[in-house]
Amino acid sequence: MFQALLLGLASSIVNFSGVDLTIPHPKGYCLPSGNAELTAQQFAAADSGSVTKLTLVNCDPRLTFEDYLNVKVPAHAVDLTMNRPEFLELMRKTFASAGFSEFVKSGKAQSAVEGHYRAVGAKDAKVAGGLVPRKIDETCGYLGGDMTVTSGGQTKSMTAAACMTSIGGRIMSLYAIKPKGDNGSYESLFVELRQWAQSIEKTASASGRSKPGR
Repeated sequence: MFQALLLGLASSIVNFSGVDLTIPHPKGYCLPSGNAELTAQQFAAADSGSVTKLTLVNCDPRLTFEDYLNVKVPAHAVDLTMNRPEFLELMRKTFASAGFSEFVKSGKAQSAVEGHYRAVGAKDAKVAGGLVPRKIDETCGYLGGDMTVTSGGQTKSMTAAACMTSIGGRIMSLYAIKPKGDNGSYESLFVELRQWAQSIEKTASASGRSKPGR
């Protein structure tokens, strides 16, 4: 999914507290427009724990908010500077901590996602399942899992994955949400998110040279 973008398709320049990063758009994903843009803004506003820096949706309008990508920054880390090795070491400790394990089991994350759906009109939304810590490599700390969203008597099954990383000294999380079974499991999304993260770099300086991304 992502490999075609690495050769120079559409991209967005996004500012992360004074650091401009160029984020390529994966093939088949577009910036939301019209009603989709409003929905993206409502989703972002409902997420009080994060600042949404970029939303990309499937270019097929039938799949707009069933297949989408987000780049988010934890609200408490907007101005924090940390290189990738330091951040991933922190993630190793966090994943292993009892407090993080308790949070995952608490259902608070599901409640937060329900709030996002209710903010866009799904007042009876119920969420089951969700993101669980899976592994860490040299690029990302990964969360992944399957989840269902029930609203209006209908249930949708989705696969979700996240890559938590640092690029240009700025902490961020890249999210992918897809219909379950559409493109494999969350493990396959990890590969795609890793490639996406590796394609993001500091925006080229006035000299025309791209600055190092880490």
